[in-house]
Amino acid sequence: MWKGKIQAGVEESFVKASQTYNINITDIPSADASLTENTIAAFAEYAFAFSHSQLQAGIRYEHVDYFYNDKIGTGSLERHQNNWFPSIAFSTQLGPVALSASFSGKTRRPQFWKLTNEIQYHSRYAYQTGDPTLKNETYLNGGLNAKWKWLVLSGTYEKITN
Repeated sequence: MWKGKIQAGVEESFVKASQTYNINITDIPSADASLTENTIAAFAEYAFAFSHSQLQAGIRYEHVDYFYNDKIGTGSLERHQNNWFPSIAFSTQLGPVALSASFSGKTRRPQFWKLTNEIQYHSRYAYQTGDPTLKNETYLNGGLNAKWKWLVLSGTYEKITN
C-alpha cells in the first residue's frame, strides 16, 4: 500500500482451567474452582522505508473476558477488559550516526497458578496461595538509541501498571 507494507490479523485464545482436591488430614481447606479466560485481539501495522530511514506504526486492540468460580469458598469473579496498545518505531542514518526510537504498549497475564486461591502445602513452615483478583500487567516501553563507530548511547523508559 502506497510505498510500504501493511499487515493485519486477528488472534483468539480460549482457555479453561479447573482444580479440585479434597484433603482432610490438616487444616488446609479443600478446593473446587474453575477459571475461564477468553481473549480476542485484532492488530494492524504499516511499515515503509524512505531514503535512509524506516518507519513502522501499529495498533492492537484486545478484549478479554475473565471468569473465576470458587464453588467452596469466595464465590465468583467476572471481569471484562478492553485495551488499545500502540507501537511505533523509527530508525535513520545521519552521516556516520545511526539513530533509532521506539514506543510500544503490551500486556502480560498472570500465570494460572497465581490466580488460584487454593492453598499449597510445601512444609510445616511454608504454605503458598494465589489471588484470583490479580489483573493483567500493562507495559509501556520507550527507547532511544544512537550509535557512532564503537560508541553506543541508549535510553529506555518503562511503565508497568497492575
